[in-house]
Amino acid sequence: MAKLKEVIKERLIALGRKEEDLKNVSEKEIAYQIANYAHRNQYRVDGEKYIEHPLSMAKNYLKIFYENSESPYTSEAMKDNGIPKLGVVEVILLHDVVEDTEYTLDDIKEVYEAFDAGWFYNEFISRPLKLITHNKEESNDVYMDKLLDDPVASLAKMFDSMDNLNVFSLTKFGDWEYERAKRYLNNIKRINDRYHYVEKINAYREDIGAKEKRA
Repeated sequence: MAKLKEVIKERLIALGRKEEDLKNVSEKEIAYQIANYAHRNQYRVDGEKYIEHPLSMAKNYLKIFYENSESPYTSEAMKDNGIPKLGVVEVILLHDVVEDTEYTLDDIKEVYEAFDAGWFYNEFISRPLKLITHNKEESNDVYMDKLLDDPVASLAKMFDSMDNLNVFSLTKFGDWEYERAKRYLNNIKRINDRYHYVEKINAYREDIGAKEKRA
């Protein structure tokens, strides 16, 4: 079986990228290409391609901070209000790759290294991606206890749980689905109790508005 890093390179070249330009591929694009390939044969219960799940999460995150275009105050306001930025979209896109496909953290790291972005993986992706990957031998409570140690993993998990609460992505809503929804709501509550992201994002919106009025 071809190495994941070779597959991703070949896919980018097939999309029209020149080999000499591959070092300029963004970290987000690398994450998307990995996830899109890794989940290529997977579907959700409603028949939708699985890649639509991490894409939906990423769109919801980006909509908050870049709905129209990035404000010149976006990075400053996110930092001032304790909202992670670097690595979040990448972890969102990759969050189910190790858990639900044959690929490993080392495979993903190798891809980033092949695009001269190993430093970014090590600094911003490695730890939160490891923590958001659920070892199914652990209970949800144990898993969440570990995940809550990392703000990027926690924010990504919050968007994951929110997207999974979309009941119209299901084919039925019985007792099992109800208990599943309660688990996702509990995850959101635990994350917000620790990091207060709901309140921080509200403060961020107010901060951006105030900065733009003063400009």
